[in-house]
Amino acid sequence: MKQIPTCLLRIEEQSLGEEQSMKRLSELADIREKAIKQGIFNSVKSFKEMDTNELMYSTIDFLIGTIFSKINNKSQESNYLSSYHFDLFLKLMVKMKLCVKETYRSTLYGTIEVGNYPKVPNRSQTKGILVDIQDRTFWIARLKDLIHSALLQLQTYILQCNTLGHSIDFSLNTYSLNFFELKSVFIGIDIQLLFHDLSEPFNESNDITNSPSSKSTRNEKSLSPPLRITRCKTMPKCYSSRTSLIEMTTKKSVVIPRANEKELVIVNVKGVKIIYRNDVPSNIQNIEREGNIIITSFKFCFIDDSDGKYNIFVPMTKIADFKKVNNNKSEHRRILEFNTKDNIYVKFSFLKNREERKSIFTALNSLVFVPPTSLEIFKLIESIPIKPISYYNVLDEFIRLGLNKSNSNWRVSRINDDYAFCPTYPREIIVPKEASDELLLEDGSFRSRQRIPVITYVSSKGSSIARCSQPLCGLTGRKCQADIELLKMITHGGPSHKLRILDSRPKANAVANIAMGGGYETEEDYPFATIEFESIDNIHVVREGWQKLCWYCMQLPEHYKTSQIINCNEIQQWWKIMLAIFASSIKMCRYLEAGESVLVHCTDGWDRTSQCCSLCEIMLDPFFRTIDGFIILIEKDWKSFGHKFMTRAGVGVHCPHSQYSPVFHQFIECVFILLQQYPTSFQYNEDFLIEIDDAVFCHNYGTFLFDTDCEREKYHVNERTPSLWSMIIENRELFTNHQYILSDNKLHLNGIPKFVLWEKYYFCNRKL
Repeated sequence: MKQIPTCLLRIEEQSLGEEQSMKRLSELADIREKAIKQGIFNSVKSFKEMDTNELMYSTIDFLIGTIFSKINNKSQESNYLSSYHFDLFLKLMVKMKLCVKETYRSTLYGTIEVGNYPKVPNRSQTKGILVDIQDRTFWIARLKDLIHSALLQLQTYILQCNTLGHSIDFSLNTYSLNFFELKSVFIGIDIQLLFHDLSEPFNESNDITNSPSSKSTRNEKSLSPPLRITRCKTMPKCYSSRTSLIEMTTKKSVVIPRANEKELVIVNVKGVKIIYRNDVPSNIQNIEREGNIIITSFKFCFIDDSDGKYNIFVPMTKIADFKKVNNNKSEHRRILEFNTKDNIYVKFSFLKNREERKSIFTALNSLVFVPPTSLEIFKLIESIPIKPISYYNVLDEFIRLGLNKSNSNWRVSRINDDYAFCPTYPREIIVPKEASDELLLEDGSFRSRQRIPVITYVSSKGSSIARCSQPLCGLTGRKCQADIELLKMITHGGPSHKLRILDSRPKANAVANIAMGGGYETEEDYPFATIEFESIDNIHVVREGWQKLCWYCMQLPEHYKTSQIINCNEIQQWWKIMLAIFASSIKMCRYLEAGESVLVHCTDGWDRTSQCCSLCEIMLDPFFRTIDGFIILIEKDWKSFGHKFMTRAGVGVHCPHSQYSPVFHQFIECVFILLQQYPTSFQYNEDFLIEIDDAVFCHNYGTFLFDTDCEREKYHVNERTPSLWSMIIENRELFTNHQYILSDNKLHLNGIPKFVLWEKYYFCNRKL
């Protein structure tokens, strides 16, 4: 079956005339007719019998039918106020909670006694009771008004989506995936239209652009789910339409983009030239393009005036640095250099006057370098009680691993219930059953930042993975009997009573830490353990290697062969860093399969430790190769154990700085390599990994805000910001690997995986 065009109001080529436009609309009508014949839109079933998907399909059919009639200037009552469409409208109102179910039933079936009058919930300005609820003409009049309002909302919304690089398809197979995006449009309809006097004419406003002075009809208390941000940075060549619809061409002003009702336009400067960008093929990096710079409270946007190929849309939190430069006095060019955290570098030229550049610079300063609680993500949800969803619970994982049995060697300690013992650890920690809280307190003084050895995973063999930070031996060679006893208990919890201590650092680095009060374990102090150094590079080496690889990939010509570049120095250096992570993780798997327990730590135990633990668990446990399992893995081994997401992503500070490093991205890239080699073993796909990786820098969700669970709870992040996981669960089909075969098998790696360059990540703009 053919698909409905990506945007109902979009004509892809500027040269399309009226005849071709009408041909497109005819095609749309044919598609709708075929869909109805195939039963996709079922108008026979009653409201009770219709499942959620059928209701979604019917709702969108109602909307498409209305718009189709409007475009063709056939908006008579018979075309869009049929009994079928009217019933669908009422079902939509019920589904959107704009009226209660009793209202729907009463209007359909006559004067039925209704105990629950049709109040409009969650709308403070409409606390009254709707009048003449049994009068069908009342709702027909309301439907007329709402159709007009919905048309205006939808036209603006679709243009904004395409202008901002978002993608919203009306494919017959993906209606349910777009439902939550469309819901945000419908909730924005002015609810007061339901209370207009029947004799009052509808006021059709032609002002439907989103300027700061425009009065929004959206309810400030309505909640719109965040749109999924893709890596798309292109837009259609132009927009054109008939009669009353919005037009957007090179000859007309650009519609100011806005991703949601809370996003405001701060600065809009026209006539700016982009004179260099490094994220396109090298042969077009110096091509000059003129356009507009638009700064909103969420994004930096460059809108190309010509064909849209040079459009740039960057979330504020993804901006690394920017500066003003005057490099050509003869031309009086004023330059603004612009860097993003994924190593994109762009130069803009302002030819008119310095005030335009100054306004851009000032706006960026006020929006980029701000504390996390001042980020716009916190302003999306205000004054609305949101019940936070917990995607990970220590007790649930404790039970899943079978550690709650009477003969278990482990227990859950609440010594950190108020985060006073260790602010960077979770509230509840898994420790040996024999270990008292007093022993844990004593050991806290011996481990860096009180990050004592705790259990993060127990294999099917009974052997465990414990994690911690470095011991504070110092120059005096300090020892701690409590630490020795705790590690003995962890050792005895496994079947072989053997312990492998894997220090992720190069030994030279571990020795250097002694002078700063740190250190490492010795077999003399821990005779029951074997100590090994894994030589995984620190955050500074990772940052430099990643930057060099990104810069190399950006300098490649338009046509290249992966086989010709795979042996270049930049790629090999990056692979060398990842090799050490894979080698250590595979070693952990082999020890655990042999019944030996493993203790992993680096310096603080929140970077390399998280990488190795989580990668090992993915190989051993098929649960972590599912969508739900991977979410739990990140919540458990990264977030709850204090990986510094915000610090490593450089939120609110100039980047790169000493603590900025793509440690989490490196782990995601390791998972991508495993996915390429074992495509049937993973439930999630490549887009799933990219979505998570982008969210760390973009912060369109609160999922990766702050460095610890302690801070997230302090600032009520779960209650005040949208969740990335909720979006993924709602759009599960988008992130599902259709080659996946459910299995309980482990990933038995006979050696180091073969390196695969992540082209979709490093060459995301390659098709410009």
